[in-house]
Amino acid sequence: MSFPEFLYEQTKNKKLKPFPKDIVYKAFEGNNLHVYDSSDELFRFIKAQNYSNPVYLFMSSGDFNGFDITKLLE
Repeated sequence: MSFPEFLYEQTKNKKLKPFPKDIVYKAFEGNNLHVYDSSDELFRFIKAQNYSNPVYLFMSSGDFNGFDITKLLE
């Protein structure tokens, strides 16, 4: 199962002009897209899932605002 994520705050880091979140939803034409305002919100969602033996793949040009990904193991 895959849940594409779009971290909205990264638009600021890339010096992009702000735009409404609904543009992201329309661009990806999917109902399984999640758009988050912060990396904390993204990782709270991930930790709230009760997957057994999850495997995560994170692809980013940033560092998730310094979030310690090892915290997902807790």
